[in-house]
Amino acid sequence: MESDHPVMLFDGECALCNGTVNFVLDHDHSGSIHFAPLQSEVGQAYLRKFGLPTEDFQSYVIVEGDEFSLKSRAVQRMGYHMGGIWRFLAAVSKIIPRPLNDAIYDLGFRNRIKWFGKADQCRVLDPQTRKRFLAL
Repeated sequence: MESDHPVMLFDGECALCNGTVNFVLDHDHSGSIHFAPLQSEVGQAYLRKFGLPTEDFQSYVIVEGDEFSLKSRAVQRMGYHMGGIWRFLAAVSKIIPRPLNDAIYDLGFRNRIKWFGKADQCRVLDPQTRKRFLAL
């Protein structure tokens, strides 16, 4: 379960979440971020490790060693690891108070299925990209 890379745990049934994974895959040119669905055995093990809900998902989770980030902080950490303009935007977003950032995040995450639907297809992964998934 341990990874030398940051791990993004995402809702594997959510179209928005799968779109976010595709966005990260397309823009994280260093390939530093790895992935696992929240519903997977790996995702569930991380959630239990950190005492997070294992069914009623409230956020993406970014795992970095023995630490984790949720909500807007998770998005900022993704930007940091993606580098370039994304690292800059993550830093700039910190000027917005976290409660406001998290409230906006919560609104989108709470309505993700209603607004974007369920994922009905997955990206075809080449062997190099597939290595970045700890579980599918």
